[in-house]
Amino acid sequence: MVSEKLLDAHPELPDHIWHKILDMDNMQITFTDRNASNLAPDEIIETLKSIVPQCYIKPNNKLAREMPRELLNAGPVDLVIRRGNTKIKEIITKVSLAYEDNNISLSGRAEFTAYDSEVQDGVITLWEAGNKAFTPAMVYRAMNGMEETEKVGKQAIKAVTQSIEKCRRIFVKIDVSQEAQLYKKSLPKVVMDGYLLECRGVNIMTGGHTQNGYRLLAKPLLYEYAQISGQVISAL
Repeated sequence: MVSEKLLDAHPELPDHIWHKILDMDNMQITFTDRNASNLAPDEIIETLKSIVPQCYIKPNNKLAREMPRELLNAGPVDLVIRRGNTKIKEIITKVSLAYEDNNISLSGRAEFTAYDSEVQDGVITLWEAGNKAFTPAMVYRAMNGMEETEKVGKQAIKAVTQSIEKCRRIFVKIDVSQEAQLYKKSLPKVVMDGYLLECRGVNIMTGGHTQNGYRLLAKPLLYEYAQISGQVISAL
């Protein structure tokens, strides 16, 4: 277990941190995925280095707009990016979104909502500002244009956390081969796949205390996809 490895490596850690680590061990029993299984001792506790975003980033392509409309677990779906006629070819991007069931124990299968899109945009905004590690409170502030010193309520933190947990368990596959031709992009691969948010749960040290947070392992997939067509909104 993670706690046993940390105990050997860091016997000097105070009791309140050990309680957090034990909680994470329990969480891994309930929520296990390919990211959680790769936790290393030096990645459990991070010192927060918060960078306040100077602008809000939002993907604005068809997939981002359609996601809250029952695409989840609907199987492969054809998104018509451009209608064809006698002169131009119809451009279709095939997309599938589904909960990754292997090695995951989750109660229920909640739909992807407009609120989840906002949370995802908040994470994208933090990523673009240079934040690889973040807390749910930081995401909420980014979503609402709040100052770093403004307090975030417990219910808001809970809602953001639940949304992040959902997003990091939804697997996405996007065939961008036709779009790559449309936008004349040379891509290393024409099928993009991965979790909506490739992030790992960590304990974050801030102000002398630890709190639950996340570390992003890669650029959010929908943001990377939207950059292909340049369909990204950047607002102050």
